[in-house]
Amino acid sequence: MGETAPWPFGRRSPGGSEAQFSNGREYMTVRTALLSRYAVPWLLALHDQDQEGYANILYETCVELADDRIVGSEVFDLTGTDVSRRMKFFESALRESVKEVAIRRLDTVLFSIVKITQASVTFTCSDQLLAHWFNLATEVALPKKVSGS
Repeated sequence: MGETAPWPFGRRSPGGSEAQFSNGREYMTVRTALLSRYAVPWLLALHDQDQEGYANILYETCVELADDRIVGSEVFDLTGTDVSRRMKFFESALRESVKEVAIRRLDTVLFSIVKITQASVTFTCSDQLLAHWFNLATEVALPKKVSGS
C-alpha cells in the first residue's frame, strides 16, 4: 500500500514559520478592523463632544499605563513568592534613585503617547498630549524649591 495523504488535504508549511506569520498577520488584520469599526467612531464622538477633555482623558490614561508598567508589573510578579525575595525587590527599588524612576516614567509616558498616536485615535489632540508631556518633563527637570527658612 502506498503512503496516504495527510488529512486535511492542505499544504504543509516548512517548520510552521509561515503558518505562524500568517496567524500574526491575521491577528493584526482583525485587530485593525475592530479598531476602525467600533473603537474609532466611538472615540471620535467622544472627541467631538469635548476636545480638551478627550485630550486629558488620553493623557491621564497614558500616565496610568506608564505607572502600571513601571511599578505594577514588578510587584505583581512577586505575588506568591517568598518574603525574602519580596524584601530584596523592595530594598533594590529603594536604592534606585528618584531621578532614574522619573526618567523611566517620562520615557514610558512618551511611549504610550506615541502608541496611541500610531493607532490613529488622538485625532486633533496630538499636540495637546505632547504639551502635557513637556510640562511633565519640565516638572522633573526643575529642582523643587524648599519652602521654609
